Amino acid sequence: MDVGGPYGLPVHARDAVRLMEERDLSDIVLVGHSMGAFTAPLAAKLGGGRVARMVLLDGGPPVSLPFFFIRPVVRKVFERQALEVSVPFESVGELVSGKYGAPTRNHPEARAAVTAWLEASAEDGPDGDRVAPIVPDSVAVDGVSTFFDPAVRAAAQNLACPAHLLYATWGAHDGARPFYTPKVAAQRQESIANLSCTRVEGVNHVTLLFAPEVTQAVGEG
Repeated sequence: MDVGGPYGLPVHARDAVRLMEERDLSDIVLVGHSMGAFTAPLAAKLGGGRVARMVLLDGGPPVSLPFFFIRPVVRKVFERQALEVSVPFESVGELVSGKYGAPTRNHPEARAAVTAWLEASAEDGPDGDRVAPIVPDSVAVDGVSTFFDPAVRAAAQNLACPAHLLYATWGAHDGARPFYTPKVAAQRQESIANLSCTRVEGVNHVTLLFAPEVTQAVGEG
């Protein structure tokens, strides 16, 4: 299945539904992490009942944004991130041991898994270096869509099927402000039907992916 621009989470949700339809999938457990977790509720809504339940990892229900995190600021933040992640690098080891290794610095098993993923997915650059498998033009569009797209927000607040949110202790790295606090998660669980929430201890936004609680949640039911 070919995918590409235009970008934005509704486009990604429709791509996911197209894959469900092409493969004639049903009774799906849809798992999404970060931006994928914000996409999943809309994909479930558009999927015509194909998605039975969701496991959302550090994303999906609305997060509490700082007052200054308005649309133009969010766009600038993601535009800067797009420039940073598109810089070529000499080796995966250099990348993981540098600033982008912060999330896995205290998590050796997660670091090994991220390193293996980067080794498998990094692409050859024009000058014999490596580049991350990222489309820079998509980053800002998808970032803004994550927090401000009305269809994305509506789907997350009116879930089409049961969803289990697993949220991390910390944000982008150990010690960073988390995307969800226990208070916020409790509020979301109270206000959103079909949503249950579990805090995963000792992980950040990245290392949450490798927590055993994720496997357990996917296998439930």
